Amino acid sequence: MKRNYSKTLHATFSLIFGAMLATFVAGAADSQLEGENILQVLPKDFEVANQQSPNHITLTEMIPKGETVDHWTQMVTTQIFHGIDDPAFYPYYKKQTGDRFEQACDVSNSESFTELDGEENGYPVHLWLASCKFKNPRQAPEITLFKFIQGNDAAYVVQLATHYEPTDEQMNESMKYLAKVLVCDTRRKESPCSMPSPSSSNADAPAQDGVAEHKVSIGDANAHGIPCLSMQDVKNTYTPFDLIASFAQCADEGDYDKAARLYITANSYTKFDIARVADPSVGDMRTIVALRMASYMSETQRKTFDEALHAITDNETPLNAFCAQIRRLGPPSYYPDYLIAHGMNGFLDESTRGAALKADFNARETWNSLEKDFVRCKS
Repeated sequence: MKRNYSKTLHATFSLIFGAMLATFVAGAADSQLEGENILQVLPKDFEVANQQSPNHITLTEMIPKGETVDHWTQMVTTQIFHGIDDPAFYPYYKKQTGDRFEQACDVSNSESFTELDGEENGYPVHLWLASCKFKNPRQAPEITLFKFIQGNDAAYVVQLATHYEPTDEQMNESMKYLAKVLVCDTRRKESPCSMPSPSSSNADAPAQDGVAEHKVSIGDANAHGIPCLSMQDVKNTYTPFDLIASFAQCADEGDYDKAARLYITANSYTKFDIARVADPSVGDMRTIVALRMASYMSETQRKTFDEALHAITDNETPLNAFCAQIRRLGPPSYYPDYLIAHGMNGFLDESTRGAALKADFNARETWNSLEKDFVRCKS
């Protein structure tokens, strides 16, 4: 019987793209990134089995530990075609892979999802599924999902292949992985090395420690036109991405003292939110916040910013003054819907999602710990 992967693909990718693709690759980003990069993680229990760069093409093959490139059940392949910025390369690549499947397989099939093609983080993206099957029942099929991203410095292709007929659940896991792969460029504000999370409705979500609901998507912050704020004007209803918008204004105006204070506050709020959200997959938001802030500054600005930051954190008098400011501000009073929507639980059915916030979360204890261990305030 022919499996209808099309239905599964449409359901999952429609959710992802319809919500302004909101996942991010945990652990792959680095504050030292320069230029255009593909952000991707090594799947759990996988290892890099082969990596080479012949003729301006970088090839990386990842397989489950204990398997080999000649005998594998799953393989993630990443290809980077350096110097390729021609839109015509996508149809050429797709045709070439289709021709190879047709030649190698007894029965080959390719399903394109043109209605799901679009732009992600400022780059054209294409998705399709290819299958390769054989008349000999002892010969395993090969089912491959492709994600093609056309960058400005290179073309990027990530393939997820299995040597078996994957179940719908396995296909969903593969699509979640592909959704977390993106291309970014530290030189382009429209392609930051982070991704916005979709807004979500939490009308039925339980309140926590008197927290008010503050519905705002990550992508909305800059649209609010938030000015460069001093700490006395910062409110505990501002999410980290509201603070990032203000930080960007400060950096643009060259007020690095205010920018440094907003930087510490935004990161404190992010760490607080990560601590209270039940979904463990949201932990990468700390990296996203740091990268988003760094994306608003040139290398020269970052050096000046670092000096302003250390002028606060490395000196007792200004640090004590800042600690007094952040104590007056207190922990967030908004509902962290931006972070809940960012997590992988957002792609699960409501029946299997579980509670959004930790039932045993202690807001005061967490905030006190952040003041002491992260901001390094004296008690």
